[in-house]
Amino acid sequence: MKRFSLFFVVLTGILLATLTVARAEEGKGFPDQLKRWEQMSPAEKKVIRERYRMWKKLSPEEKRFLRNNYRRFKKLPPERRREIIRRFREFQKLPPREKRRVMENLKRFRSLPPERRENLRKLFRKWQHLSPEEKRIFRQRIRHKERR
Repeated sequence: MKRFSLFFVVLTGILLATLTVARAEEGKGFPDQLKRWEQMSPAEKKVIRERYRMWKKLSPEEKRFLRNNYRRFKKLPPERRREIIRRFREFQKLPPREKRRVMENLKRFRSLPPERRENLRKLFRKWQHLSPEEKRIFRQRIRHKERR
């Protein structure tokens, strides 16, 4: 799992979890939503009800944040949206302990000064372009330095 993209993974999860409620709350597509609701299994309806309860517990600021991010998400190219959704699903499959670790790392990353976060993003972009062999060598060097 790529650490620096986790913000988008978590954000997507929240967006996906509140999408149905947000649309219904805005009054958009209500007949379509009702039709979809009637076609859902009891298990799917249970998930939606749970998400609705979560949505209702959010503060107005949190709801505004999610709506704004949902709008940003919808403006992304389809390929980028699919990638975010894929990463979110990967995140969901992680064991609880690993999810906590990821969230702690995300929190730590967000607490960094903006310039440090940008430097880490640049390093991560470089990392993505390394070959598997180059990544292996880099990891070995890091481990070696840590032992000193």
